[in-house]
Amino acid sequence: MRDGSRRRIAIALDLRIHRLRARLAATTPAAEGIRAGDAARTRTRASARVRASRHRAARAAA
Repeated sequence: MRDGSRRRIAIALDLRIHRLRARLAATTPAAEGIRAGDAARTRTRASARVRASRHRAARAAA
């Protein structure tokens, strides 16, 4: 059960996530000093994690 304070925390967190994402979307890894190889490796690992997460969710729903 959620109370009012928990809802405000969730809204504040949601706003922070959206602001950070907007800031990150406006830049590139190279502009932030991240090497191209590191950025590519991170993207690859993130994609694998998303696929694994979707697979686990599908198995749990079945």
